[in-house]
Amino acid sequence: MNFKNLNIILLLFLLVQNLYAQPDPHHLDSISQYPERAESILRSLENHGYPFASVTLQTLDPDNGNMTPVIVIDSNLFVTFDSIVLKGDVKLSKNFLYPYLGLRKGMVYNEQLMRAVDAKLEELPFATVAQPSGVSFVKDKAYLYIYLNARRTNQFDGYVGLVPTDERTGKVAVQGDLSLALQNIFHQGESIGLHWYSSERKSQHLDLAIKFPYLFRTRFGIEGTFLLDKKDTSYLNLNYHIGIPYAFLNNSYIEPYFDYTSSSILNPELLRFDSDSSFMDFRKTLYGIKLHFRKLDYLFNPRKGVDMWADLSAGRRRILPNSHVPSEFYDHLTMQKTTYRLSGSIQGYIPIWKCFVLAPRVQAGSLLAGPHYFNELFKLGGPGFIRGFNPNDIYASTYLLYSLEFRYLFGKKSFANLFFDGGAYEQQMNNAYRFDTPFGFGAGVHLAVRSGIFYLEYALGRQLGNPISFKTGKIHFGVQVEF
Repeated sequence: MNFKNLNIILLLFLLVQNLYAQPDPHHLDSISQYPERAESILRSLENHGYPFASVTLQTLDPDNGNMTPVIVIDSNLFVTFDSIVLKGDVKLSKNFLYPYLGLRKGMVYNEQLMRAVDAKLEELPFATVAQPSGVSFVKDKAYLYIYLNARRTNQFDGYVGLVPTDERTGKVAVQGDLSLALQNIFHQGESIGLHWYSSERKSQHLDLAIKFPYLFRTRFGIEGTFLLDKKDTSYLNLNYHIGIPYAFLNNSYIEPYFDYTSSSILNPELLRFDSDSSFMDFRKTLYGIKLHFRKLDYLFNPRKGVDMWADLSAGRRRILPNSHVPSEFYDHLTMQKTTYRLSGSIQGYIPIWKCFVLAPRVQAGSLLAGPHYFNELFKLGGPGFIRGFNPNDIYASTYLLYSLEFRYLFGKKSFANLFFDGGAYEQQMNNAYRFDTPFGFGAGVHLAVRSGIFYLEYALGRQLGNPISFKTGKIHFGVQVEF
């Protein structure tokens, strides 16, 4: 049985169903009903394989002599979708394009999907729409023509410096902040990110992330991350994360994942100091799921919309004995324990007047089933959490953060902003407890220039009852070079 026969059966079923649910849709009580009824019928037919359908109005003269308005439907040719024809200088695999646009060869033609194509293509970070897409019909097949040009989207940003560590020996340490973001270099719609920074002596942070969406023309992808976090001479954390995201709607996805963390104490004195140590060698294995929903009018500088995510995971934490401390140190400890981690965020964009936008945000997270150790806590602070503090400067077992940002948009990627970041957090560890309500505020500008994005932000922060001081204000500036 072919698609046309199936579609005819479906239409007949709907007509029979409507006979019992409502009056005959072909007959009208008055001619004034015709425009709305005809538009509804045409849209339904266009979205079910009949782009050339037509609807006309006729009048019948029954035996009683009254004129009755009747809708006459001519479905014409039944059409299926054949393929995408890509035009322009961008290099992009159709294995990515088909599932991204929600299309597949042989599917019933859907006019609604075709009209949404350009809006979805505008959200691609590595391409621009050169001209509106179009549909060509050859007999009973539809061909989609899209026109994309490459966009400079790869970014590099950072600085590196040498800081003296010992005046007598002349030893120096490398410190700085480097970021690299690559898009679609393998023409699969993939993204690769690298971030390294060292803001303290003997501390290092390295974050590597790779994501390939829409594998094998499906909505499934794969992503992996590697994180190295070395805190002076205290500990070294290595984290491995692999997930299988499933894309739905536009840039939204649900992702089951596996997460593994190895934490090693670099200074055994941290363990010898107290039998109820705040530090511990451990291995943690988590299984979780993340849901990310995004609906924005413009991905790179939104005026309205919402961006939110939620993350839930559970697993086991296993304490590892350290060979530098006596074995009796671990006698009173629970060496294996079930652990849970919850986190989530919601970011809104509300247009308030012309180019002015209000951007509120709430984010929270919690580690359950303690006791917790210092080297497994959430790390807060910096541009992504609370501005006015160094990155990862605040350690928390539970936190609630909020932000209120006022933006003035004056370009597709340019805006000036005023912001206030605040929140509350707990630092509940094995032998210590801390509660604080830090906050930060400031102003900044993000400006699209020929080479990329120039940004400058200045923020002041307050925590642990310390007064606000301009000496401790944080300046974040640079140029995200696009190539």
